[in-house]
Amino acid sequence: MAHLYLALNRRNRERRVEVYATRRNDLDVVTGEEFRQKTRLMPPVYHELYRSIEHEITPLSRANHAISANTMLQATLRFLAQGNMYSTNCDAYGMSKVSMSFHVNRCVNAINNKVQFCPILLNLITMLLVLWQKQHYIP
Repeated sequence: MAHLYLALNRRNRERRVEVYATRRNDLDVVTGEEFRQKTRLMPPVYHELYRSIEHEITPLSRANHAISANTMLQATLRFLAQGNMYSTNCDAYGMSKVSMSFHVNRCVNAINNKVQFCPILLNLITMLLVLWQKQHYIP
């Protein structure tokens, strides 16, 4: 009985094909101006923001090709800057709507925690919120 189990288990492992979504990094694909249009940040400002919150949003494990902190932050900033539906950003960054929702929340909370200690980030977030409110006609 044990031999049969081991043989079936080995056969299943050989047939199993792991498929992972490919996720893009906008900084590798687009120019600085295109990146600014998508996220409302120039690459140097983005890198400063990323370095300041990286430790809070980095996945604890790389198992199953976890979504990187870089991808999380780019997707969040693009969502905040453009106000698109989750589905548009999900397709662009290779993640599900549930993951997108989770990571937007995680990144916004990390930025919010950092804002209390950094006036530059406070100005940045204020600017993004004003742009978002104008886009959605919120008085």
